[in-house]
Amino acid sequence: MKGLQNRLGFNLLFKFNLKAFTNLNTRSSIRYQSKSFNSNTLKLISKPYSNQYSFYKVSAITCTSFLLLLVYEYSHDIIGNESILERFNVNQPTLFPKPNSETYIRGIYEQSLIEEELDEEMVRDKLVNHYAKKLQQKNLSTIQRLCYRIMYSYCKVVRISSYAFTNYLKEPFFVTKRTLQIMFLIMIPLLFHYKFSSTHERFLQHLIRIIESKGGPTFVKLAQWASSRTDLFSQDTCDQLGKLHSMNKNHSMKDTMLILSDKENNEYNIDDLFKTTISNNSMFNNMSQSDINDDMILGSGAIGQVYKIDHMENNKNKPIAIKIIHPRVREYIARDLAIMKFFGNLLNRIPNWEWLSIPEEVEQFSVFLKSQLDFRIEACNMIKFDELFSDNKSVYFPNIYTSHRDYLIEELVDGVSLSDVLKLKQKLIHKPGYSDIQFYFKDISNIFVQSFLDMLILKNFIHADLHPGNIIVTLDKNNNEFKKYVKNLDNADAKTFHKIFKNQKIVLNYIDTGLSIQLSPTNRINFINLFEQLCDYNGVKIGNLLIERSKTPETVIHRSDFIEQCDKMMKNVAKQEFTLGNFSIGELLNEMMSLVRSHHIKLESEFVGVIVGLFIIEGVSKSLDKDIKFFEEFVKFLVVNC
Repeated sequence: MKGLQNRLGFNLLFKFNLKAFTNLNTRSSIRYQSKSFNSNTLKLISKPYSNQYSFYKVSAITCTSFLLLLVYEYSHDIIGNESILERFNVNQPTLFPKPNSETYIRGIYEQSLIEEELDEEMVRDKLVNHYAKKLQQKNLSTIQRLCYRIMYSYCKVVRISSYAFTNYLKEPFFVTKRTLQIMFLIMIPLLFHYKFSSTHERFLQHLIRIIESKGGPTFVKLAQWASSRTDLFSQDTCDQLGKLHSMNKNHSMKDTMLILSDKENNEYNIDDLFKTTISNNSMFNNMSQSDINDDMILGSGAIGQVYKIDHMENNKNKPIAIKIIHPRVREYIARDLAIMKFFGNLLNRIPNWEWLSIPEEVEQFSVFLKSQLDFRIEACNMIKFDELFSDNKSVYFPNIYTSHRDYLIEELVDGVSLSDVLKLKQKLIHKPGYSDIQFYFKDISNIFVQSFLDMLILKNFIHADLHPGNIIVTLDKNNNEFKKYVKNLDNADAKTFHKIFKNQKIVLNYIDTGLSIQLSPTNRINFINLFEQLCDYNGVKIGNLLIERSKTPETVIHRSDFIEQCDKMMKNVAKQEFTLGNFSIGELLNEMMSLVRSHHIKLESEFVGVIVGLFIIEGVSKSLDKDIKFFEEFVKFLVVNC
């Protein structure tokens, strides 16, 4: 009821009391003061009054006016930009995995969903429970009890009406509007494709441009998810979708401050924020808007944006990253998922499309997307990685200072991204003296491959988004010189590079752990069995394994043909009498995924995620070291550690 007093010009509170009703017959005014009821007041109320100005009429008029004002206040919130329920934030800053879950990652995701449902329920019942407790208090006066009873009944009505309004009027309207928008966006590239071009690549390029500019967070993430599903789409399609980048606009500073504070019109102090956050891992206070501004934005993605804050700790500058969710992004995604589920069920009725299990894939995508809407999940993954790799001094995961469903505060690693290191290598490769420094790139590649194999085979906890932008390279002493050197790539030379890297410890820092994979015990056994047969070049057993342990063996078509092709593929590999060094595991798995697709074999999404991870790791490692024997490294690690 913000602004209620200013608009009316009088003070009417829940604990309002009447000091005196004086001379109502002579039309004297009623005076309200903020003191509790007393015996004199009750005696005064019990006095007889004239019929025209009786106490009951005054009370009725006052309560009616008060109720109308509340209706105005809450109806404004319900119909306006914010729901009444959004005023109360009961999210917890910590997240623990649900007991008895199949894996740790699955456990924290399921717990996040449970807490989200509980939060929504608590928010809906918050006001009702508040006034229910008030009514249970003893020694309430008649007027107080009446006011609390009115507010209790009113809040129950508001809770029901708000739910009904949102679910039966507001959301259906916006879902219908969004459906029409999506149909329009998809029709544009379809018309362009059939009218001007017969090439699949041209169509995908145009579709990607539409998604980037108008698709919204759901379809940006859908394209990124589809790019990892080589069991459903061709490699060319996945490569095109993998080029997609979000073009999301930065949200305003006002939205940032509201999300950080969970309160309106609060002033904060950035030093107090980090003092309490870093030292006590508690929520923060006293941050001013001037302490965080648009100049500090590092980037803005489909889900949120990241700020860089320079924090002084022990007289040293310690940069900190604040990742903040975009306002209302959950609403937009929920609507898009509702649309996708509807059309998924519709498409599943088409004959011969059952093998795709579209509703199940929509559900898998929903898990993929919702896990990124709670930043506490990313924090849990980061902490878990840090625990698992605490003994590995060549790998580092940033510290998490505090986590919340809507934001994440973590240590900002100040180094050079692996993508910039790859650009640097391309600049140096044709310059004199490169042969003397290429072993540094081999060292980086070796750390990268060994850490991934450790995640995959020993730890069973895999970073599922290991593109070069999510890996930061740092040096223990010459880190600042390294950063300055990379900024001036045009003048890069091997001699300076060698001087910077000489006697330096190279550390790979992994960030953005929101997407992680943990194989269930069954999938882990299936994975190891598959690669055992792969090492023996046994195509028949590989084919049988993929069919028998698929999600829907009954939908597989031409089984004998699939097994025969797997056997032929592995025999061709063996006939080449290759060495392990010139064998590409990525090419082999890509060909295998093509067979899986054409024979309607449904693999577990986690399993496919690991295969895609192998594609990426092999590609990046060979970009750093063209002579690396990735499959040999894989087999060696498997033999030594298993």
